[in-house]
Amino acid sequence: MAQGQALAPVEETGAELPELTDPAMQSTVRNIEQSEKLVATVLEPDVDYGIHSGTNLMALRDCGSSKIINAFRCYTEHTILHAREDDEVISYLIQVKLISRPLGKIVATGVGGMLHAGIQIWVSLCPAA
Repeated sequence: MAQGQALAPVEETGAELPELTDPAMQSTVRNIEQSEKLVATVLEPDVDYGIHSGTNLMALRDCGSSKIINAFRCYTEHTILHAREDDEVISYLIQVKLISRPLGKIVATGVGGMLHAGIQIWVSLCPAA
């Protein structure tokens, strides 16, 4: 997708939502706990995450996100949807696709933006269908 183009419509896959059984929910909870353990083990405070410059908010830094993405055996593809750089403002709107290396398929997408002062605003992150 070239810069400035609109997002493509979502294609129906025919996939059904998973059934919410007790074993499925227990598996999801276990996976979340393991993911949190992985992040706590792999990420280094003040290197991979910390207070975002100019704010009083904790933020994941680029090197930290790379560690998490690699731990899940994924990579990203970025597409600039909108860019403006002039005397008044610098702004970008970027789409990111998270792609599983073993599957070769998109497993999540996100759309985010950056404004003049370097403030990042992430709009959404959604699992792929």
